[in-house]
Amino acid sequence: MAAVFDINTGFRSSAVATINAGLETITVAVATLGPTEAVVELERAQQRLAGLKHQVIADHIHSDGNTRDAEKLLANSKASRNTKRRIVNRAKAVGRNASLGDKLANDELSEEQLDLIADASAKSNGAGAVDETLIADIAAADPDKGRSIKDDWLAARASVDGTQTEHDRQRALRRTQSYNSKKTGLGVTTLEGDSVSQRAVNEAIAARSKQIYKRDGGRDLPTSKHPRTRAQREYDAAYELICGVTIRPDGSPTPEPDSPTPANKPTNRLARPRVVITMTLDEFIGNDPAQVARQIGLGVIPQSVLAGYAEYADIIAALFDANGEPLWLARMQRHASSAQYLALVLRDRGCVLCGTPPSQCDAHHRIPWNAPAKGKTNINELALLCTLCHTKLHADHHTLYQDPASRHWKIRSALPHEIPPARPQHPPPQRE
Repeated sequence: MAAVFDINTGFRSSAVATINAGLETITVAVATLGPTEAVVELERAQQRLAGLKHQVIADHIHSDGNTRDAEKLLANSKASRNTKRRIVNRAKAVGRNASLGDKLANDELSEEQLDLIADASAKSNGAGAVDETLIADIAAADPDKGRSIKDDWLAARASVDGTQTEHDRQRALRRTQSYNSKKTGLGVTTLEGDSVSQRAVNEAIAARSKQIYKRDGGRDLPTSKHPRTRAQREYDAAYELICGVTIRPDGSPTPEPDSPTPANKPTNRLARPRVVITMTLDEFIGNDPAQVARQIGLGVIPQSVLAGYAEYADIIAALFDANGEPLWLARMQRHASSAQYLALVLRDRGCVLCGTPPSQCDAHHRIPWNAPAKGKTNINELALLCTLCHTKLHADHHTLYQDPASRHWKIRSALPHEIPPARPQHPPPQRE
């Protein structure tokens, strides 16, 4: 009797057995390492596997960009739909430039950095995936700063007509949806719209959430003692803005709290700009209509949005040196500290550590003004930090410095004369 063997099946079984044996070898080897070294080696192995995975998926993306077959490869994955979408987008970039997969496997790029390159590629008809300067710049920066690098790259290649067309397309598709979540049993309301209005909505919610944080005790109350989580504050912020009420943590309404400005508190914060647009002088006076204006924290904006802003905006003139440092800034009827804050927005474009939009940031003294070293309120000694990074920086007794080569802001341990006195502890506000 003759025996019939499926050679392909045999090879596949052997390959799977080899992979499983390799995983078992890794498991045994990791047990012999210290925890720090084990994590380093596991991350390195994970990067190798990630590079292979994205290359395999890239091989199943059609030349016309159809990703249906590639998506089928992830059908059994337990990852969320958003994660699967990011994987496929990365694979599309790898398909355009195989070296991206090699860089991922060799730990020269992280998956977050590859996400940025993939996004640039998707918005530039593939050009972002093969631009070696863009790839090198993103690889050299952390993902938060890499986002600004990607946005700058896209802005430099944007056209007036293309930006307006995309904005009009998004506006035509705007909608809201309400439904009940089967998973949580909660009511859900979603807002889908153009990037300009979505940015405005998100920043309004973030600003209101910050007010709620302060109402609940702010930095004087440990995080574990706060009556609301960050997610709960953001929901309550949206509810308050839409319904025109102020609510307690239990959802009951309360009158809007009076918040007079203390005598020792500067009032310039009320004059902070909500939207900051940058453009060249030629664009402003109409000599170069092909240039595209940019909204800091968002990116390029269409002419229709720029025209709408111009109806009520103040016009500001600023000069910068080659490194982007403000040299001169002028405006009318503004406090000097407001001008300084605006200069920081133009220079930093958001939190210098995590990239949070400037509307959610404070001007941080590199050396605190009440530290023994007596920090000064000068532009070159200030930087924008979001509340979370600002609080953590002080709590960890760290300070900022700007790398002279990359111009990126980095952290180091603060010296004794750079550390301010501890903040006094205040009891949380009394609630009715």
